[in-house]
Amino acid sequence: MLPWILVSLMAFAQGELSPDLDQHVVEIRRFTFEEPDDRNFDGDPDYWTRRKGPEFPPYVIAKIDRTTGYRSRQSLRFELNGGSAAYYSPILKVNEPMLILRGRVRVEGLRRSAAVITLSLLDEKRRRLKRIVSRPVVGPSNPELPTSSSSPAPPTKDGEWLPIEVGPVPLNADIQFIVIGCHILGGDLPDTRGSVWFDDLWVGKLPRMSLALAADQGATTSSPTPHLSSHFFRPGQSVRVSADVFGTNPQWDYTVRLQLEEEAGRVRTSTNLVLNPPEAEKPGERSQLTTWDLGPLENGFYRLRGGLLRAGATIQAQSLTFVVMEPASAPPLRGDFGWSLSSGTRGLSHAEIGNLAAASGVQWLKLPMWTAGNAPVPLGADWMEFLDQLERDRITPVGVLNDPPPRITEKFAGRTVGFGKVLELPKDSWRPAFDLLIARHATQIHHWQLGGDGDHSLRELPDLKQSLADLQAEFSPTGNETRFGFSWKWDEPFPQVWPSQTPGQSSGFLALPANPQFSEQQLALALQQTSGRGNERWLSLQTLPERGHPLNERLADLASRVVAARRGGAEVIFLAEPLSESHGVVSADGSPTELFIPWRTLVLALRGTEYLGSLDLPAQSPNALFVAAERVILVVWNPRGDEEPIREDLFLGEQATAVDLWGHAQPLPTNPRTGTQQIKVDVLPKIIVNCVPGIARWRLATRWENDRIPSERGSHPVVLRAINTFPQGVNGTAVLKLPSGWSIEPNRWEFRAGVGEEIRMPGSITIPPGVSLGAYRANLEFEINAERPYKFEISLPYTLGVGDVVMNISTRVLPDGRLEIEQRIENKTQPLQTLDFECSLFVPGEIRRRQTVTKVGSAPDTRYYYLQDPQKFRGRDLWIRAEEVDGRRVLNQHFQAP
Repeated sequence: MLPWILVSLMAFAQGELSPDLDQHVVEIRRFTFEEPDDRNFDGDPDYWTRRKGPEFPPYVIAKIDRTTGYRSRQSLRFELNGGSAAYYSPILKVNEPMLILRGRVRVEGLRRSAAVITLSLLDEKRRRLKRIVSRPVVGPSNPELPTSSSSPAPPTKDGEWLPIEVGPVPLNADIQFIVIGCHILGGDLPDTRGSVWFDDLWVGKLPRMSLALAADQGATTSSPTPHLSSHFFRPGQSVRVSADVFGTNPQWDYTVRLQLEEEAGRVRTSTNLVLNPPEAEKPGERSQLTTWDLGPLENGFYRLRGGLLRAGATIQAQSLTFVVMEPASAPPLRGDFGWSLSSGTRGLSHAEIGNLAAASGVQWLKLPMWTAGNAPVPLGADWMEFLDQLERDRITPVGVLNDPPPRITEKFAGRTVGFGKVLELPKDSWRPAFDLLIARHATQIHHWQLGGDGDHSLRELPDLKQSLADLQAEFSPTGNETRFGFSWKWDEPFPQVWPSQTPGQSSGFLALPANPQFSEQQLALALQQTSGRGNERWLSLQTLPERGHPLNERLADLASRVVAARRGGAEVIFLAEPLSESHGVVSADGSPTELFIPWRTLVLALRGTEYLGSLDLPAQSPNALFVAAERVILVVWNPRGDEEPIREDLFLGEQATAVDLWGHAQPLPTNPRTGTQQIKVDVLPKIIVNCVPGIARWRLATRWENDRIPSERGSHPVVLRAINTFPQGVNGTAVLKLPSGWSIEPNRWEFRAGVGEEIRMPGSITIPPGVSLGAYRANLEFEINAERPYKFEISLPYTLGVGDVVMNISTRVLPDGRLEIEQRIENKTQPLQTLDFECSLFVPGEIRRRQTVTKVGSAPDTRYYYLQDPQKFRGRDLWIRAEEVDGRRVLNQHFQAP
């Protein structure tokens, strides 16, 4: 292990910085170890201090080398001798916005040791607040020296001067002094020979830009959720951007370039603001504060990009994200969406977590109660206020026991173990830790997850049911209802292990994965197969990572699995890792990612809903219909929408509104001639709200009594069925519109129906000659008098052919140039009937080709037709007709010549 210093390695992010900063840096101090840095010629750099101690032995020689330098004759040299060494510069007073430390390092003979430079930041009392360490310089035989640095060690060879740097490092008002350090890190087996030289160390200053967002002071609208940060605004609020620029050089001119992007990176507007720093500027003070009024913005996600420029070159780039959204409506008493904070709060306060969760619409919050191997979450005013806040916002906390305290882990030599291993210990080993949890949290937290998401260790317990009963007994003295759950796998039978329900107790839950590798079809099937098993299914849904996946792919995947989970009746849907730049909806600083608004839109639309079914839409777009009280929502999408959007024409009510995943709401346009509404459907779902419940339910309930029509001569009886789904009695008419050539008698019906009463519309349908087997659609037009008149059409699919006799046609061009047409007839009648057919191939401009098919039984019958010179038939319509001998069946198949 390397010495103490690598523990202090840190990364500082101040936006994106120009890769070539030299032309923008103003030098404030340089050390070259020439004569001005050693005025008494004793070989020690003046006012520098060498570190002493057991790990820094004096026999490691560190002196000024008067024969070797980077640009001149001298440098600071360390001669290795089995230990570490460090030299510190004099304390330097600073009052700058951003610093950069650079230098040169030369190594010879290093095998296991490394050289670094450091920058220590001190407060006014000269106490070190932070230490920033460069990436290490290692010898050519040890390029993989392990460090905590995020950058790999640079390649080197003996005798080569390599650049080394720290920063740029932004400074705040607490930092008043700095110290530069030169270090040799020895590791467990330090080198006993070799040399390191440091030279040309210099500190420079850079200007720094800081962007901020705020609502215009004159705005009167309130924030979407109280106490949210400046990343969240309401429609109608005027958004103002402020750009603070610090530490500019009065002799240079600077420009702030600002650009506002909408979702998916579309540029909405931009501006350039020229800065003219005052000549009397004091070091470190604000050069200039400039603002940009964006005005009120529509609902959606926005990204503000800013750049500080000089002479056309970008010195620093920074970006901020924010959203504009309507405040969420009052949540239901019990919701079905949540966040799983398995990695903790990532530095956000409890109040911020509560506000962000409420703003996103979730009503469950998984919270780790054993953190980083320490004691349980402390019981303090902040924690109690947080729980009160969750209760006000109807958010249910779930305590997650995924990181046992040292009292327990010491039994496993400090190793990380699953929760099942904890319960295998004697009760006296884990009871004290649970007693502390119960005393502090059991009155406020009634749901507990035993182990984190993905911890399947409980399945290995020899008697899981008894272990859970023992745990339940520990919590029972509180007198509160306590529920337990743990992670499980879909491919294993669900356990029936919960303690029998008694007053004050209830069944448990299983935390189940719903990651991107688990498709929406697999998820829907798994939920369907596990329904009613006595376990609540709490899904843990993870989004696709940002890297390697376009935004639309991530959104489509998220939406499809959320809809599949709601269709399948999952009791709670948790978003895993919500506080993550790559996977989550909120970054570690509390700013929204591009997934925040889409996740929130889905949650607010679908929470508390029940799946009703799927509509047969005219263009056959996949869809799902949900209901909550009298609120009906249709979610419709097109998996191939990136190639060509689909237009669906239907009527859902005059107030029906399409909401996209970004929260943009737009009333559905109505065709004045037909009265239908048009929905443009692409790969990202549209959420149709404000549907008239009676119309939506009527559409779902209307169907053919039998949607397969025999392919036989003559007329066939059919029945159309509907149900009055309005909350009052109705009367009206229905007219059936069939494809050209088809007919039905009657095609118009009048009806009266009470609430929930079925409407039957019988008729007799006649098939046109020559029509092919397959799928067709009819339109049933209703005019209904309910609380007001309504007129709408329902697209009803039906099939010609009941499937008892099937004819398939295939074609291929033979090597001799002829076109071969294969006719295959399969007899699937039950009970089996022996059938005969007279078959004809119709070719435009040619004589009909005939074949007789005799006694078709259970084995398929295959016949062939051949056409000479197929080029002249390419793309033309061909037709095979098979008429049953002494029967009514007629099989038609139209196809195109290849």
